[in-house]
Amino acid sequence: MGAPVRKIILKQLYGMPIYDIELEDGRMIKDFTHIISALPAYELAPLVAPYSPEAAQLLNSIEYVDMATVSLTFDDSVNRFIPKDLQGFGYLVPPHENQDILGVVFDSVNFPEQSSTPFETRLTVMMGGDPSAIPDPLSRIHVDAL
Repeated sequence: MGAPVRKIILKQLYGMPIYDIELEDGRMIKDFTHIISALPAYELAPLVAPYSPEAAQLLNSIEYVDMATVSLTFDDSVNRFIPKDLQGFGYLVPPHENQDILGVVFDSVNFPEQSSTPFETRLTVMMGGDPSAIPDPLSRIHVDAL
């Protein structure tokens, strides 16, 4: 839609609930029978509060933390960077390790058909999750340091 949502408007049409969405830039998106939201719970809560205070309260009770993913590609064989005995899905880092990453997915092992050549290694590094593990803010410098 290209703009943040300002308001969800509930109306009735032939006894059926119909929704309009008002965007921050003033545009109206009209006549939805369903809304599927990808907003964080804390951003959705005030939009549903006029129609369901209980749902808004539940949404506000959901804890939320930032997470970032960093995709890395190396122009070299998977075998060089990921030994044969580690060529699985990837790995997770337990919280007691106090690392800045949550885990790594070995994309070139799991999805070899997505590689542009057979001689590349692709990894996805997941960062965040624990509020204490998230740099403030999650800066480009911190991501580059990985």
